[in-house]
Amino acid sequence: MGDAPAEHAAVRQMVAGRSVVAPGDVVPALGTVMPPGFAVEITDPPASVLTARFVRASRRITYVVNDGTEPAEIQARAAAGGTFAAAVFDPLAGTITPTQVPGMLCVGPCSSLLIVEP
Repeated sequence: MGDAPAEHAAVRQMVAGRSVVAPGDVVPALGTVMPPGFAVEITDPPASVLTARFVRASRRITYVVNDGTEPAEIQARAAAGGTFAAAVFDPLAGTITPTQVPGMLCVGPCSSLLIVEP
């Protein structure tokens, strides 16, 4: 954006009536994004834990990353209630563990898990 008044007016018009979010507040403003159909929900993760969801080969996968230096306990629950079995893949160990949801999972320091829904 330059110094011309018309450019300033164009920017004001683009953001008129919209909420402005500071760069440091983008993630809290977005909240936890839950794509439709996902059954696993991570509730109240520690600050060091980040989550992402994606679909691969028609399987819903929740990716959980602990970027902290200490292990993190996370609560995985069924978004619609009830229970179901999921597979937890630990990419560092190369293991796949059957797990009941809801349940607690431990993510090692600087590590990640993939929770694969049935």
